[in-house]
Amino acid sequence: MDKGTGRKSAKSSRKPAEKEVTPEKSSRVIRTTKQEQDSISIKLSMGPKRFSNSRNSNVSGSVTERGDSGDFGIQDDKRSPAEKLQSVEDSLSCETHDDSEKYNLLLQKKCLTALVFGEESKESYMAMINLGSFYNQQHRHESAMRILKQIPNCEIIPPDDRIRYSIEFAEAGLSFRSKNPVEQKKNNDIVLGSMQNVLTLDSQNKYLLYQRDVHYGRLLVGMKDYNQALTYFQKALEWLGVENTTDSLIESASVYQMIGDMYEKIEDKETAKVYYQKAYVIYQDNGLVDTASLLQPKIL
Repeated sequence: MDKGTGRKSAKSSRKPAEKEVTPEKSSRVIRTTKQEQDSISIKLSMGPKRFSNSRNSNVSGSVTERGDSGDFGIQDDKRSPAEKLQSVEDSLSCETHDDSEKYNLLLQKKCLTALVFGEESKESYMAMINLGSFYNQQHRHESAMRILKQIPNCEIIPPDDRIRYSIEFAEAGLSFRSKNPVEQKKNNDIVLGSMQNVLTLDSQNKYLLYQRDVHYGRLLVGMKDYNQALTYFQKALEWLGVENTTDSLIESASVYQMIGDMYEKIEDKETAKVYYQKAYVIYQDNGLVDTASLLQPKIL
């Protein structure tokens, strides 16, 4: 009220004009720590059943937030989680992606699968195995261990996938060594138990059986059970013989070399030399001269 005129002040009667809020597209590059990488699905599953709000979505390495067209979806994306999951699966199966894009899609699949089927479903476990496999391919074995350890019961997934899970678990366990002895022993026990659970499973995929037996043999080497390791390396060779391809022939050379190493461990140097010679010939015949040269001192 203006004391001189008795009229309300114009200044006090007007409301400030509201600014129109428009969504801001961002092209910021965001990064995460290793501890944050696998927490995305947990955070999302606690929120609304809408794979949206990419504002704070984090992925490994560096990924550009795409604003309204972000890979993780946006608020005005009205598709159901099942529809989004199908889109991600189509993209993974039909398109070629670089590592960052593939990682992004695998994370989306893991999160969406948990929303659609439940966190303890076989579909969710398979998505986690695929992500663990990707971590192993990227030599991020600690991350692979962390994600694969989250699968409490692989009995519900098909036999071939149970074998693949154990192989990926063993690969991570053989490559990652914890600085904490207690944690390392726990990891070793879990990995060993996982592999022992699939030793009696059969498969039409003989290469899968080869991978299983050679990984179990390597685990036994770590336990200094060299004679038992020899048994499984020999079985692995049998599965490779069934495959009968150039690649399987070259892989057999690496198994011959491991068998030679086992015979050296049990101080049977003459038999070790026989297997080193077999590996040497295969490497030479297939143009792997540098690899073959490493075995020369062992066969002289």
